[in-house]
Amino acid sequence: MTLRSFSSCFLLAAVASVAPMARGAVITTLSDGDDWTIWRSDATTENRILVKNIAGANSNDRIGVAQFSGYSLGPVTAASVRFDIERTAASNNFVAGEAISLWGVPDLDANENITQSATWSTLTTNGIILGDDSDGSNNNVMDSALVHLGTITFAADTSGDVIDFFGPAVTAFVQADTNNLMTFLLTNEGDTNASNTVLFYNEDSSAIATEFYPSVMTNADAVVPEPASLALCALAVSVLAQRRRR
Repeated sequence: MTLRSFSSCFLLAAVASVAPMARGAVITTLSDGDDWTIWRSDATTENRILVKNIAGANSNDRIGVAQFSGYSLGPVTAASVRFDIERTAASNNFVAGEAISLWGVPDLDANENITQSATWSTLTTNGIILGDDSDGSNNNVMDSALVHLGTITFAADTSGDVIDFFGPAVTAFVQADTNNLMTFLLTNEGDTNASNTVLFYNEDSSAIATEFYPSVMTNADAVVPEPASLALCALAVSVLAQRRRR
């Protein structure tokens, strides 16, 4: 099953009418160390993507990082970001209604080039991770310091999903890249329980049955809305236009 996050359909309804796109590059993480987890305890960073947000200032909270570098892109007309949830993880038992958000660290921001040696408290000091959710969003990051690229809510207890983030916000973020470096953060929106860790595909040496590396896909390779989604967007635009005329 593939879960998709799509935002800003009004803009995309207009973009969808452009000429067919030329095939573009597909970027994937290329070496170990390009995706990891920042653990609130500061004890270590983990060589796989884990996401957790336990109620209160819990030392087991985790934020996932996916960083892409060393690539070269031509003109980008559309982009999407894909993750694969680890199929064999026994603890991968998230519940219906749990929401995962994707955030981008702005291009050329001092935090864009974070590494696995960066700790939770260091990034709290640098202003992109929060120690106590002081902005009220309960997702462990400073929303105003990042670019929100989409949120996916799981409809049922499940495992082994491919999840895609796409739409104008994702495309604009990729288009804004000027230094061949993109850094993404994955967070839980709201509280999860102690055993409710979500694991996405990682590049460690464990034998896991997955299909996709974390990937940024562009142009003809990018995920786009299905026709039904575009029809709903067009309907929404029409309704909005009628209301404005009134």
